[in-house]
Amino acid sequence: MLPGSEGPGWRTYATNCEHAFRRRCCGRAINGLLAKWTTSVHGREDVAAWEAYLAGLDPRSPLYSQVKSRIDLFDQQYAT
Repeated sequence: MLPGSEGPGWRTYATNCEHAFRRRCCGRAINGLLAKWTTSVHGREDVAAWEAYLAGLDPRSPLYSQVKSRIDLFDQQYAT
């Protein structure tokens, strides 16, 4: 299957793969993959992935404050 394909069954397959990827990455806080996922089109607004990414970072890391800021922005956007 080609990326962007709209063939029969493709959307279901792609969605299932995306959910499996998220479960594995978020469940283990695999930071390299989470970094790529959260900067992708599909993962940019994935709050759970951003939180898992933050949980796997050392608070002394320069990335920690960047990721925390992104989560704080989500909190502001989605506050009720």
